[in-house]
Amino acid sequence: MSKKDDYFELWVPIGIMLGASLVGLAFLSVGSETLAAWISQYQTIIGAVIAVFTAVWAVQANVKAANKQIETALRTAEEQIRSTQALEESRRSDKLTVARATLPFALSEMVSYCRKAANDLSDLLDWHLQNTSSSGGLISTGGLTVLTSPSFQFVELPFRPVDQIGRVVEVCPRPVAIEMGKLLIFSQICVSRLKQFSEGSTSRLTKIKTEHNIRSLIVDVCELNARVCRLYDYGRFEKDTVSMGPIEKKEIELSAFQLGITVDDQEYEIFLKKYS
Repeated sequence: MSKKDDYFELWVPIGIMLGASLVGLAFLSVGSETLAAWISQYQTIIGAVIAVFTAVWAVQANVKAANKQIETALRTAEEQIRSTQALEESRRSDKLTVARATLPFALSEMVSYCRKAANDLSDLLDWHLQNTSSSGGLISTGGLTVLTSPSFQFVELPFRPVDQIGRVVEVCPRPVAIEMGKLLIFSQICVSRLKQFSEGSTSRLTKIKTEHNIRSLIVDVCELNARVCRLYDYGRFEKDTVSMGPIEKKEIELSAFQLGITVDDQEYEIFLKKYS
């Protein structure tokens, strides 16, 4: 209730009391016959004044009762909203706990996928380097220039880890959700490039993908694995935040080590150009 309402509630009874006092003084100041005549003469006005004060008092009482009802309703609504929000936050927290507990399993599946792709690409690169000259041409043996290269078998990224990460994104804090979103986006890009490479490859060395393309794919897979590894501490409840920003060179080195491959200077150069 505002101060204006408080003042109104205070001065109404005071006004009534003052009016009654004035009437009392009028009674004392005149005789009985004169008083009777005065009352008879002004009875309409006296009645109107009393009616007005009575009406104002009644309106004030009704307004006060209505304000109390409104305040009670607002408090009840606010309590219900807070209760609903607390319940929703509790459910969200429970969902996040379950999602985080299963996140490492999803990440491990993605690491396994990266390891296979990285090793297949590394084997293909080794074969390519062994069977081409330093100038980039084919090594001719007995006049033959067509050699069989190891095939690169593309495998789709399992849906289960992608779905599980998506479930975490729905309930985790926004900064973590952004990093997981980046992981999912880069996963799609990397898998798409691997698939395109596989569909375009051939068993004939004269049409095999270039060394640079293979190295670029190796860097992509290492980066994908590095982004996956950023989320392990969060999934294991060791941290409530995740590393943000571009992937660093040391993360690529660690990722290559984890995948069991060697990243040479040319691949580092590709990585540095990518983030320059």
